[in-house]
Amino acid sequence: MCLKQKGMIIGMNVVKKVGDIVNRIGEYMKVIPFVGFLLIVSVTVVDIVLRYVFNSPILGSYEVIQYILLVSAFLSFGYCQTLKGHISVTSLVRVFPPMVKTIIYALTSIIGFLMCVVFAYAIAKQAVYLRELGYISEVLRFSTWPIIWVVFFGLVIFAVTLFWEMIRSFVAIADREFAAELQKDWE
Repeated sequence: MCLKQKGMIIGMNVVKKVGDIVNRIGEYMKVIPFVGFLLIVSVTVVDIVLRYVFNSPILGSYEVIQYILLVSAFLSFGYCQTLKGHISVTSLVRVFPPMVKTIIYALTSIIGFLMCVVFAYAIAKQAVYLRELGYISEVLRFSTWPIIWVVFFGLVIFAVTLFWEMIRSFVAIADREFAAELQKDWE
């Protein structure tokens, strides 16, 4: 085995191990949105029962649900990406040869990653602004900036998974076997 082949094998092992770590992070992240959505349903049901049976709704239930939904949605993006669960339109790309598909995938990964970084930066600026302003929620009167930092964290995890997809696509451009394995994810 020549040195180049040995280097490719070591490189592929590193790629697969890092991929396992990214997928494990996604697995841990799936618990929080699941609990969040259960909380949303629970608060809604309790609020409805209290409103119609006892004529006493939960004060601020809409606000609580709004923030739980915000956190749950953003924390689920990274997990969804590890499952390849986001919507992708492949009808046009499907007709291209495998290498062109891989290059298109690499370009879309770069664009997605950069957009996610820009959004995360904007969210971080918003969190700092809300803290400096001393902004509090309207009904329950609690500081909202910690929730915005959780949203930022969800975007960072999503950006890490997109960055990982970008790295994988660049490796696939250099390695046809890995490209064939990667393209199975797209079907």
